[in-house]
Amino acid sequence: MSRKPSKPETRIEDYLDVMTGGNAVLPQPILRIEFYYAFLAGMTVELPQPILDDEKLLAKICGMEVEAPTYIPGLFPRLYAYMAKKGGQDVQVPDPILRLERYWYDYSAGEAPSVQEYTGAVPVTFTADGTPLLDYLISGNMVQSGTPTPDNPIMPQGTGERTGNLFDFEQLKNAPSGAIGSITFSHVLTLQLKANTYYTMASNGTGSTSSTPADLYRSIYFNATAGESSANKNNPVTLLTDSTGVVRIGFFSERTNAQQYLNGEAQLWINEGSTALPYEPYGYKIPISSANTTTPVYLGEVETTRKIRKWVLTGEEESWSKDSDSGQSARYYIAISDTESSTQNLLSSHFTQSAQYGIGTIRGYRKTIIFSVDKTIYATIADFKSYLAQQYANGTPVTIWYALVTPTTGIVNEPLCKIGDYSDTLSMEQAGVQIPTANGSTTLDVETTVKPSEVYIKYRGEAVATLSMLSAEVSSPEETPEEADPEETEEEENER
Repeated sequence: MSRKPSKPETRIEDYLDVMTGGNAVLPQPILRIEFYYAFLAGMTVELPQPILDDEKLLAKICGMEVEAPTYIPGLFPRLYAYMAKKGGQDVQVPDPILRLERYWYDYSAGEAPSVQEYTGAVPVTFTADGTPLLDYLISGNMVQSGTPTPDNPIMPQGTGERTGNLFDFEQLKNAPSGAIGSITFSHVLTLQLKANTYYTMASNGTGSTSSTPADLYRSIYFNATAGESSANKNNPVTLLTDSTGVVRIGFFSERTNAQQYLNGEAQLWINEGSTALPYEPYGYKIPISSANTTTPVYLGEVETTRKIRKWVLTGEEESWSKDSDSGQSARYYIAISDTESSTQNLLSSHFTQSAQYGIGTIRGYRKTIIFSVDKTIYATIADFKSYLAQQYANGTPVTIWYALVTPTTGIVNEPLCKIGDYSDTLSMEQAGVQIPTANGSTTLDVETTVKPSEVYIKYRGEAVATLSMLSAEVSSPEETPEEADPEETEEEENER
């Protein structure tokens, strides 16, 4: 029987109400102690290092690796008994009298949920106790829909969704000076977007007055006619691309208002459509959903562990060599010192992996990648490099993914990939975000088009239910043993 009050009256009681299955509105934590309660109520917060005894008891419940004090009746407040019990101590709790004790009596009722682990596919449903995941690890995956050829590439897809922001401000910062129409900018960036499509540029920064050119310009050329428009916090700009889809962006980095973009206080973004969408970082994200919330992890902002390297070929590589021809195939190879040596751990946008040397294939061999192409078209290294350069210029660069002999850790704004037994991973420590669970049935998912190859989660609650296959030895009453072929000899029957 529930002993908690009918309605919360304080901020701490708001947290406790949600912790015990209520629907109170959760306040943003301010005091140190509130951060632990907020965490237990399912909010994503950064927990402080516990100092006081009650903080240590709460931190233990939150799953932190801390040494909580052993509860001793008479030495500690009565409320600590409920905390100690919830944290796993063998404690006899008193009958609740005060309001907080009544909440904690409900929250600590029964045995403390045990720690469970699960490794497998998502979505996955399990029973949790309402505290955030204790740990998780997301492993990448990779899908290539179809068979690529040197002239008809197919880009593989990894685990990660493109954000709505199509513009990387870092590229603009590093772009050279140039002119758009009659105006010369300190930085001009050219983007290739879809033709005949509406795009909106938006900013959350402050702009200039209407009589002074703003710090940020976008000019789209329509049949060689330039149209210039500025964008600031109160002035998103929507334009329709022409048949080329070319967008040019100019930036006055020397102006006072530009500093807000250079130091990261304000952002500029471009999204498809005629309405400005909320800001998201450029690149890829891993949206993790649980307990009716979705938490995005932006791969351009956090470190990941990479076991797969993406290599874009431009035709400017200098270390190409030519092997002897094999039939109609000309074979060109290039050394890569950081590759894992197996011939199976390769993937390409334009070539298929093969241990043979057929036209349109690649093969890994002793720290090199060998490309086999039609020798009547690519008779020399110069011919092959010209092909690579042309593909790069067309916006369809020849791209290779291969397994690394030594994994690397860093910020890589690309989807998580997998080839063979090698996969990129994102851990909870790297993501830096807590994933909530419901107090009861919880469904966890990673909302990407290409699902992870597997996820690992650690949580408090009940083990994930599994379905066992019936033993092949058990048959239904209607089944009868297979009759032996009368033409079989005794020897043949024994060999089956």
